[in-house]
Amino acid sequence: MRVSVYPEYYEGDISGDSVEIVGVFTECRKSRMCLYLNGEIKLSYEKIRSDGRNIEGSKHQEIKIYEIENMAIGLVCCMDVNNPNLLLQVKHLLEKSACQHKLIAISAHMSSDWFSSEQVSPALQGYIVALSNGNRSGVRSFIAGKNGYKIHGLNYTAGTACISLNGCT
Repeated sequence: MRVSVYPEYYEGDISGDSVEIVGVFTECRKSRMCLYLNGEIKLSYEKIRSDGRNIEGSKHQEIKIYEIENMAIGLVCCMDVNNPNLLLQVKHLLEKSACQHKLIAISAHMSSDWFSSEQVSPALQGYIVALSNGNRSGVRSFIAGKNGYKIHGLNYTAGTACISLNGCT
């Protein structure tokens, strides 16, 4: 199985192949974090905070994760990573999952230097973290293992899943 993570506001083609995760800009100017399976939306939520480009989504959305094969996937859209309530909900759902591999997929268009160290924050450690950034002046796209350290490269294998990033490097 292939899990591809694209940046927020990505405007290229989504292939419709396997699992694809992206933050899309909706017609009503909201940023919607989506998980597609073979081209069909299986999970989504609206970005809760506005970055000045999007209209913020409701703080009262039902947050869910997606399980496929032996992987549980939680979605976080860009600056929502700094929303402790959302992050706690995603982590709680991942912990409840019986899946062996737990992924936090972050679709971003970060202009700041967030995540600039070689290790993610303690709040994200214990999970595979895949951040795909579409802003060339911001943080480089990365994948971090459960130990919290970023790996070298844009692909990571977890069981039968190959996680790949499609953002700016």
